[in-house]
Amino acid sequence: MTLIIIIICIVMIVVFALRVREAANLTEEIEKARKEYHGTAEAKVLEVETRRLMRTVYYYPLFLYEAEDRPYGESSTIFSIRKDDFKQGSKIEVRYDENRPSSFMIIPDEGLYQMAKDEKSSNYIAIIMAVVIMLLSIFQAVSV
Repeated sequence: MTLIIIIICIVMIVVFALRVREAANLTEEIEKARKEYHGTAEAKVLEVETRRLMRTVYYYPLFLYEAEDRPYGESSTIFSIRKDDFKQGSKIEVRYDENRPSSFMIIPDEGLYQMAKDEKSSNYIAIIMAVVIMLLSIFQAVSV
């Protein structure tokens, strides 16, 4: 039984670590965009891709915008855990890197940034809980 609990905990740790990485990538991209992206454009949400990681659903929008007289249809690190944040056909302002217009971030980004930070924090807590459960199982098995 202890081995099963340890295996489940390891799988949980890996899944939560993947979630932390996705959220960390998004917060880093937002921070970079705030400092380095100076071009702006209006983007349209072409579609929203749904990805599931265990029981959590993530929504990744695909944007279309024009920058430097050229269209860009791009996906990115942008995601939400809320289904209604990005609706197909809706328009949103983006900031893009004038040297590499395919790199962009939505404006405003405060809600997205906070959501990613919260996602990171809650998954760190889940990792800690899984480690504690695993260690308790090992301790119990050793002490029997």
